[in-house]
Amino acid sequence: MWTVSAVITERGGGREWPTVGLTRGSQTVWITVDGDDVVRYEPLPGVQIGAEERLTWNGRTYGVSDRGSYTVTAVAGDTEAAIGDRAAYLTLTNDQDAEHWISVEQWDGGPTEISVARPWQIDRVIVPPGRS
Repeated sequence: MWTVSAVITERGGGREWPTVGLTRGSQTVWITVDGDDVVRYEPLPGVQIGAEERLTWNGRTYGVSDRGSYTVTAVAGDTEAAIGDRAAYLTLTNDQDAEHWISVEQWDGGPTEISVARPWQIDRVIVPPGRS
């Protein structure tokens, strides 16, 4: 079972969305919720983006299909993000891999985070007794 450990609200490109940190044991993943779409992001340690804004993962080369920036507008829980933090992002895709895409986030004054993203279905939500 996954447990919510953090929520970051981000705004960019004329819209706002939550990004939710989930933990299970020592594993942490992040999901975003945008309308009916839930996307799961998992870190890709050791993967680097090249000068041409391309990278290779699982034998496939991914190139930029979208770019933009966002600002953190609210935070809750266990996260290093703070209100006002800004990041630029790249979305990299590959025509032969419709199920995955690569997210590259460059935090102003901070690290570059590279993750693999994919649609994710939430089976059910359990609220522990005494919580709402």
